[in-house]
Amino acid sequence: MMNLTNSDYILVFLGLLSLLVFLSLIILKRYATTSFVANKLNLDKYKIHRISRFCLGIFTFCLMVLMGNKLFQTSDTLYLLIYSFTAITSLQIFWWNLTYNSQKDPSSPLFFKLKLPDQAQKIKYRKQLLARLQSDIAIRRKNSLHNLIKIDLVMEEQRHQVGGKKMQLVSQDQEINPLDLLYKIGPAETTSINAGQQIIELFDRDDIQGKLLILGEPGAGKTTELLRLAQDLIDRAIVNETSPIPMIFELSSWKNNQTIRDWLIEKLCDIYKGIPNELAAQWLDNQQLIPLLDGLDELGLEKQNQCTIAINQFLDRTFQSGLVVCSRREEYERAETKLEKLNGAIYLEYLSDEQIQQYLQSLNRSYLWNESIRNESELLELVRKPLFLTMLVVAYQGRAIRNSSELFEAYIEQQLNNPNNQGIYPPGKSPTKKQTLHYLVWLARKMEAERETEFLIEGMQTTWLESTKQKNVYRIIFRLISSLIGNPNKIQSVEKLNFSFSKYKDNLIFSLIGGLIFGLIGGLRRGLIFGLIGGLIFELSAGFSGSEREYKNFPNQGIWNSLKNGFNLGMIGLLIGGLSFALIGRLNEGFSVVLILALIFGLRGGLLTVIQHFTLRLHLYQNGYIPWNYAKFLDYAAKHRFIQRVGGRYRFMHDLLQKSFAHMKLNR
Repeated sequence: MMNLTNSDYILVFLGLLSLLVFLSLIILKRYATTSFVANKLNLDKYKIHRISRFCLGIFTFCLMVLMGNKLFQTSDTLYLLIYSFTAITSLQIFWWNLTYNSQKDPSSPLFFKLKLPDQAQKIKYRKQLLARLQSDIAIRRKNSLHNLIKIDLVMEEQRHQVGGKKMQLVSQDQEINPLDLLYKIGPAETTSINAGQQIIELFDRDDIQGKLLILGEPGAGKTTELLRLAQDLIDRAIVNETSPIPMIFELSSWKNNQTIRDWLIEKLCDIYKGIPNELAAQWLDNQQLIPLLDGLDELGLEKQNQCTIAINQFLDRTFQSGLVVCSRREEYERAETKLEKLNGAIYLEYLSDEQIQQYLQSLNRSYLWNESIRNESELLELVRKPLFLTMLVVAYQGRAIRNSSELFEAYIEQQLNNPNNQGIYPPGKSPTKKQTLHYLVWLARKMEAERETEFLIEGMQTTWLESTKQKNVYRIIFRLISSLIGNPNKIQSVEKLNFSFSKYKDNLIFSLIGGLIFGLIGGLRRGLIFGLIGGLIFELSAGFSGSEREYKNFPNQGIWNSLKNGFNLGMIGLLIGGLSFALIGRLNEGFSVVLILALIFGLRGGLLTVIQHFTLRLHLYQNGYIPWNYAKFLDYAAKHRFIQRVGGRYRFMHDLLQKSFAHMKLNR
């Protein structure tokens, strides 16, 4: 028979009261739309559902504590097993209610927080994404080398680049055979476009319908025009909620045999990590996105052909919201497969002599034309591309420059020696020229090898280690930990903690059995108590998982958030373990178990990520590939306009500059 103390009576009263409220809410839920009480309290079915779950959680918590107290007040084995089973079941129900998501998203930690309705959530995601895109595009345009040039580029329309089919609308009153097509096919044309005409005007043309190919030579300003188009489309989408959202994607990350639809969804959710996969797919399928694809030529000829086929297949799905592709002209023309499903193509022409002279005159650099450019035919052809003209203005110091390699060298030399680019490091503490070049060359090589155009410090993986020996040593360090925690080869930031009840319950029985076997070493009673509680709490940590935030506000943000979350979850594990053993009066005996559980909670909450990242950074630092304070160095490089920073992400000022560094010799 169970003897109740005063504290037990309080638990019984609180539990019965919660159960009574729970049952009342269940009845009220059936009449939520007509009930006077529900209307008076402004309770809809969703709120009633959440409150009822809360009350059920209170009831099961009281039952759990009550049963836990009685474990030590009986010597009867049958009662002992009944109390143990009831306590464990109550704890499961309590935790399930604490993390239950009525919209069936098991990875969302709701902790009694009401989730926004679907439509409101979509509007919120759209506004956040547009704000992020607007900020990123503005920063990229501001820091771009092309931003120094205020020249209206001359464009030439080359419809034959997309199949040579010019669509001519048939008049409605014209008599035609019903079997004829709506469009007649006209001859291929090449026509000049007036200087100063905006690319958004071409994008909106009825015969192009937002499906456009942008061609040009290296450094001609293709990405700059794409950024300008993206900015115009973002402004339009902000004003008009029905306008699709433009998004720039780097085609260099496209994988063979991957559909464009799947790749776009994957990249959207990877770059903007707060967007659910289902919402990204819905946006794409409902024509609410405009993919702006940059760098088709970066794939290599064979892969470029496969990607072109995939784009054509994607456009075959009656994708009407628009799609733009950027590519270098020579690589595009060399490929066998063309983008036949696009409706128009433009080619960014070279700058004329008059445009070059006008630009130099506006900067009071007219002497460059007379002293250097006019008499050097190779240099003249080079500066007809806006990027190289900008770099020449920055880099020219009277030394002869004849080709792109010499221009890049002069630009790097000038930027390193410019006193206006100092200030990141204290006087005398800046990296030497040799160190700066070494770090940038190594970074450019790794980004080229990984086919990446953006770099995150927390995004570095074990593949960045140079030798097999380094990789093996790194893996050995984490092999033991990984047997308890997870994959040691993947470093993933834990910026947001989620709890999945499905993950928790899948292996619950094995953890309980394992804990029971381990605990039975100390006897039946000790095994039932320490083993079951320890196993239950251990598996509780397995229900937690981490995810990254959709935006990086500062460098290495993911690692700092992982450290914070690891510490917080470790404290939660310490609290849960400590309270569990304290409630049954065995805190002293179970203190070592509590510490182990807290450590496991902390590792799963982000501390393992921090250790992995620090170990990787330490390897790279000791081998001379990166400085100790990597974020500070990258800001130093951004100050010198070798790279640009957008939030916590870095990219080289231009892909040609990245390739130039990557082809330099790596000197230690």
